[in-house]
Amino acid sequence: MEISVNHKFCSECESRLKRQVIGSNVFYYCRNCGRVSSEACFGGVNMLQV
Repeated sequence: MEISVNHKFCSECESRLKRQVIGSNVFYYCRNCGRVSSEACFGGVNMLQV
């Protein structure tokens, strides 16, 4: 079984984002510049390949 991980990067500083789930919402937080983005900013739900 192979799982594809699609990393997100900050549009401001290009650092890799940390995924955070709060309730039913998914957010991405940049540890470098502090920018926060929602899953909707990246086109919705991530696809999981099996």
